[in-house]
Amino acid sequence: MADPGGRKLGMGDLRICATLATVGLLVLGLSGCPLIPQQDSDPSEEEPLTVVPESGPKDATPAEPDRGGGELDPDILSKLKDAVVLIEVRLNTVLVEGGGTGSGFFTSADGHLVTNHHVIAKVAQRWDQPPAVARDREIRVVLHPGTENERTLPAEIVRENPELDLAVLRIAEAPGAFLELADSEAASETSRVFVCGHPLGMREFSIRSGTVTAHRVFNGHDYIEHDAMAEGGNSGGPVVDSRGEVVGIHSRSYGAQYDRLTKFAIPSNVLDTWLQADPANDPKEIILGEPDHPVRMLLEATGLPFHEPSPGVYAVEYDNGVTLTVVMVRDFFSVSCALGDLPGDNAEDQAEWALDALEFGFADPIGHIYISSDDESPPRIGWAAAAPMSDVTAEFAKQITDTACVQVERWRQMVAGEVPRDPLYLFPTVDDESDADELWRIVRSTTLPSSRSEGLITFTTVDGWKMYAGTFHGMAYIHAYVGGMPELEADDPSARHAAAIDILKRNRRDLFGRFVLDTDHDVRWEAQVPIEFLTGDYVTVVVGACTDAVRAYRETYGEVPFFGETS
Repeated sequence: MADPGGRKLGMGDLRICATLATVGLLVLGLSGCPLIPQQDSDPSEEEPLTVVPESGPKDATPAEPDRGGGELDPDILSKLKDAVVLIEVRLNTVLVEGGGTGSGFFTSADGHLVTNHHVIAKVAQRWDQPPAVARDREIRVVLHPGTENERTLPAEIVRENPELDLAVLRIAEAPGAFLELADSEAASETSRVFVCGHPLGMREFSIRSGTVTAHRVFNGHDYIEHDAMAEGGNSGGPVVDSRGEVVGIHSRSYGAQYDRLTKFAIPSNVLDTWLQADPANDPKEIILGEPDHPVRMLLEATGLPFHEPSPGVYAVEYDNGVTLTVVMVRDFFSVSCALGDLPGDNAEDQAEWALDALEFGFADPIGHIYISSDDESPPRIGWAAAAPMSDVTAEFAKQITDTACVQVERWRQMVAGEVPRDPLYLFPTVDDESDADELWRIVRSTTLPSSRSEGLITFTTVDGWKMYAGTFHGMAYIHAYVGGMPELEADDPSARHAAAIDILKRNRRDLFGRFVLDTDHDVRWEAQVPIEFLTGDYVTVVVGACTDAVRAYRETYGEVPFFGETS
């Protein structure tokens, strides 16, 4: 639906959606969850309402960035190949043996090298499995991997700092070369950089070029943001300038797929400061199950009842039978709940339910439904939400878990054929004009070109995307429309099924936002954050994540015409 001017209806507008019972709220009496006052009317007698924030126009088209060119001096390239190594880690846990790979680089002639702490950490964690603590670990450094000079040597840990995500290792032999640290503050935006390492554990040396896109603080730490392609396995590798000096250590990537990620590197100045500090002051690794685990401390502060079925995995149980799983994933506070199999006896039925799940997310204040597995039939689904640990207070943590509890119950009622009430009561506050002013102040604190009209903020990223931000009942919504629902009108139900399932899978690993379906059956990516926890750097990172997700989506589906009106 759209108003006569072709604009999506405003945040304060309640729109009746008589075709789908995908929105609403059944009020629950929950232990430790004084969420919502009881309503007098019977929800089964009410028409479900869709409550949505004001949306930007459905017209965003990205412009390809100018990547430029440039080559490294052959002598510098040769030095990098000698100094950068592949790191192999073997972990033995109670249940399984496993491990992984990363990258590193020598910093001295006596065999010392630097990598990320998470590359060699004793805590093993995957997206689809609970974390586990290794009983022991074996670390090996591979010199010149993939060449006739390849050699593998054992490494010992000299220092490790889980808070900075840095570690120093040492091998018994002198390296062929080592790298100098540059002044990372001198690496200004648009400066040319090269990411070196062993992506995906591949043995051949890899080097990829890009530019510095920002210096920012995210999750309480300083980072250099860059746009050089980096994948799993690049962690711990150097980000160097044209002189071959280290300006950063690639640490993490956020986004939809590997070549469309927001990439962060730890500044070389942070590394240098840490190397000069007293090792006795290095923080200890977070140990799963310990009383001072940050997730445990947050849950204790909420007053919610919980227990720890396995180290680092916390179960929050509500009186309505909903049990939530709470863990820390890559410095994010993550709440999830399995919802079982996607309903439907055949592909056509499952496609309709997958569309319902995407519309369900459109009215969710903080989370989304996702496909939790790649190869199971029928697909298994879950509800999830995440937020950076540095932004999560006890109040915010309880807001997430309370919302999760209600949303899980609402989905279950939909599957049972019941009509839950509108989810408006899940939002933290009533509309306040000061929220819109505060969001505008936050957006203006970034380097993103932006404008404001009638309470809706429009801004364009460095990659050319137009995106929109607005407020709704205490929440900030950042979003971009990507097109109509693919294959919605296809004669073959399996095509519609495959598209809907694929979009739900894209929500699986998105820590910042979600793909949803509006009541016009148009797809948009959106993120939602309580205004009181929003910062300028977080807005910029979310915009980057949005750009990554939307560009990856359009690479698959192209530009699907919108079903709703556009402006």
